[in-house]
Amino acid sequence: MGCFEWVSSRALPVRFDLRARGWRLRGPGCTEPGCARLVEGEDPDGVASSPHRRRTLILGVSDSDARARWLELGVGDALPGEVGLAELDARARGIVARQFAGVAAPSLAQGRLRLDPLLRDARADGRRLYLHPREFLLLWRLAAAEGASVPRKTLLRDVFDLRFDPGTNRLAVHVCRLRKKLADAGLASLLATGPGDGGYALVIDRASPPFGRRNGVDASPRLREHGALLEEAAP
Repeated sequence: MGCFEWVSSRALPVRFDLRARGWRLRGPGCTEPGCARLVEGEDPDGVASSPHRRRTLILGVSDSDARARWLELGVGDALPGEVGLAELDARARGIVARQFAGVAAPSLAQGRLRLDPLLRDARADGRRLYLHPREFLLLWRLAAAEGASVPRKTLLRDVFDLRFDPGTNRLAVHVCRLRKKLADAGLASLLATGPGDGGYALVIDRASPPFGRRNGVDASPRLREHGALLEEAAP
């Protein structure tokens, strides 16, 4: 299951504690892909202008018109304080799913490998690979490229939120770990090194439907949000 942050001046109340529904609680500023933010209060400071607003769920907004205004400002969701835990769970799941809505969930390697944005994991022949969040986002970002090589600087930006090349082996380490997990699943040849620029690509089956299309509708990738999340900017 996904993870969530609790942003409030008071302790997390039981009625909002998504851990009872299988979620993991993270501290403020969580950078894991798909981490939902639960923010309590009628007028939380800075939410509307935050780059994380689309993964933010505002709680305790009793007035319907006020909730509508929050939604118009681009927050992921807004709910009254009396919302039940089951509904909160469903709403938070929706926020996580929408972060990955710019890219169709790919089916790779002739259908053997599938990516799950809610679990932030992949399955090979139905068996989970137990990817690290960055490994998952790296695999998703490469899948979105539909077999094209993704340059090193683009992967540093989209997967690690680095706007410059630090000259370290951070990317290579994650690629190595991802390759090992793919190899253990019998998919050693799926992840290839790109030509000359330090980038990488997935070796895909061209007979399969394009990654960026769902039900015949173009769903071009919109990747990039701070801290390894998908971008909420305009396409």
